[in-house]
Amino acid sequence: MQTPSAGQRRVIAVVDDDSSVRTALSRLCRSAGYDAKAFDSPREFLQSVESQAYDCAIVDIRMPELDGFALQRELLIVRPALPVILITAHDEPAGRARALAAGAVAYLRKPFPNEELLSAILRALRGSASIGAGP
Repeated sequence: MQTPSAGQRRVIAVVDDDSSVRTALSRLCRSAGYDAKAFDSPREFLQSVESQAYDCAIVDIRMPELDGFALQRELLIVRPALPVILITAHDEPAGRARALAAGAVAYLRKPFPNEELLSAILRALRGSASIGAGP
């Protein structure tokens, strides 16, 4: 598995089945100086984890083939140190608690301010886990 060297840009994976969300989040990450890799399929992302180093993953909870919680569980097996930020348009208290229990860095409700996501990414990259509620 590759690891980023000190001079490389941090790589943020964006996993969401909605192309407009993927595009917007990827652009936001790039505008903040990160390299962004977008995936419309959680399985495609999981396959890439073996050969690509990621510093953080932004994962939608509701996706058809594998939901964000299942993807997070898989990542805990193959890349346990990879910080995950879960995002959703369907905020549920049980989902928030589940995300926290599984170690998510943040749980953000769509739509969220750009600054909130960028703050969550910074926490993830610094290794400081906390849960965000979103607006």
